[in-house]
Amino acid sequence: MFKRISVLAFALMACVSGGSLLAMDSDGGKQQMQVKAAVEASIRNSLRKALPAKVVITKIAPSSMSGMYNVELNGSELIFVSGDGRFIFDGAMLEMTGSKVVNLGDEFYATGRQESLASVPDQEMIIFPAQGEAKGVVYAFTDVDCGYCKKFHQEIPRLSALGVEVRYLAWPRSGPNDASGTYQKMKKVWCSKDRKAAMTAAKTGQALDAEAPGCQTPIGSHFALGQKLGIRGTPALFLGDGRKVGGYRSANELAGELNITLK
Repeated sequence: MFKRISVLAFALMACVSGGSLLAMDSDGGKQQMQVKAAVEASIRNSLRKALPAKVVITKIAPSSMSGMYNVELNGSELIFVSGDGRFIFDGAMLEMTGSKVVNLGDEFYATGRQESLASVPDQEMIIFPAQGEAKGVVYAFTDVDCGYCKKFHQEIPRLSALGVEVRYLAWPRSGPNDASGTYQKMKKVWCSKDRKAAMTAAKTGQALDAEAPGCQTPIGSHFALGQKLGIRGTPALFLGDGRKVGGYRSANELAGELNITLK
């Protein structure tokens, strides 16, 4: 959508304008809020001239890079824009913090993801609890016919032993479509009296009991949430703090993400 700008250009721009954008005087926070409002107006006015009418600016927030702002489009796409609206960066913005590299886009979305995932009632998910004290949580959007979803399911015992709780949400890749065999299997899993056993059975090719007449499932709402979170395939794994950790990961890899010492 946008021409990519070099990192050097952003660095020069930030040096020139970064300090003044958030400067505070004797009025303290009040002046800062006024400056932020002016910056937001500048960004909106500039982007409105360049963006198609169907693109909506849904959020503007400061980024970790001085003089640059996070701008969310249509609730799902993130770009970085200078305070005067002249410079746009469309891509992964990375910050070096010591020996660690932080993706600022992922950091921006983490809080919203955390809130969205935490809002899903426990009874709607299929939860494999940790053994003993829970040291971490992994939300896994899954499809029972997905090869890597089956492989991830084999990591459950190890994750449990490491103190990691796995919370499954339904995300049939074919969508909540009654004509889909996968969707029909997943309905049976979520309608089962023992949903954990049914999940394991489905992922190991075993027969499933017929669903109870009139059984209602949360598959549609899970699928919609996954789309909102930008899921394109399964498994899609998120940590309890909202961080997206990608597709299939081993138990040991996830333990590393959660700072859990391996046994």
